[in-house]
Amino acid sequence: MPLAAERTINGSYGKIYMGATWLANIQRVEARITVERREVKVAGTRHTGYKGMNVTGEGTITGLKVTDFWLKLISRYMRDQNSYIPPLTLTTVLDDPENGGSESLDLIRCRFWEIPFGFQVNELVEEAIPFTFENINIHSCLGDDTEGYANTDGINDCGEVSV
Repeated sequence: MPLAAERTINGSYGKIYMGATWLANIQRVEARITVERREVKVAGTRHTGYKGMNVTGEGTITGLKVTDFWLKLISRYMRDQNSYIPPLTLTTVLDDPENGGSESLDLIRCRFWEIPFGFQVNELVEEAIPFTFENINIHSCLGDDTEGYANTDGINDCGEVSV
């Protein structure tokens, strides 16, 4: 079955929130979960196996600079010996009405470790701010009930696989 174009997701319907505040200036959100692995040499075969070890979450939010919020938040750690980088929760929502589904998740205990700053004459100033996160909570997932698409049958809303 060919791809139905209307089922693809338009990122223009994505939003990111910090608490109840919509970060309207953010135009790009990238996050990834990485499972660190170790190679396992398996006796009696040429194949290499893998053992999952630690898991990390990191990402970047990119947007137009409107205020000095991020600069103040992160530089405080440099300026004040008694400060700390507070963990924050970011909520992403992707809700394309033509797709018929909605994805909403929390990135938990986000910490922002660096802030690039500067400008270029005759250009809009953007900030690309990297972060780490320690956990994820999935509130809703995009539907996977369309034949011919990769689906998540056997995987519940929490990402647990049933055999």
